[in-house]
Amino acid sequence: MERWNALSTAGKLGAVGGILVVVGSLLPWYSFLGVGVSGWSSGLPAILGILAAVAGAALLLAEPLTGSRPQIGSFAPSQAALLAGAVGTLLIVLRFLTESSFVSVGLFVSLVGAGLVTYGAFATVKEAGLPLPLTGGGQESSDS
Repeated sequence: MERWNALSTAGKLGAVGGILVVVGSLLPWYSFLGVGVSGWSSGLPAILGILAAVAGAALLLAEPLTGSRPQIGSFAPSQAALLAGAVGTLLIVLRFLTESSFVSVGLFVSLVGAGLVTYGAFATVKEAGLPLPLTGGGQESSDS
């Protein structure tokens, strides 16, 4: 509980988002006549979107919860989390746009979760004063 309380609001949003993605991935994304298909059976964009969003949440929480800073090339963990969350959100939206018939609750829960991961990472990047990934490079020299 101490570690949860030590998280910033943005970190808490990212954590809740990651949990929502996992829960949503297990719920039906598509349902017809009582037969549901989970996110894990909804095609490659869905699977990659789920994995990317969960990876974003994990990167966002890695340093605050473990005390160690993962190495992700020239990116700070929050910058990599932002990229992963944004890719996850985009892929889940793509899955929705390419198959919008018989959509069920799991897709929407996962989409909200991925959005929360992305927003939490974005807010964390801004709080740290880091540039957005792919626009201003990697970490600032003050992070070294």
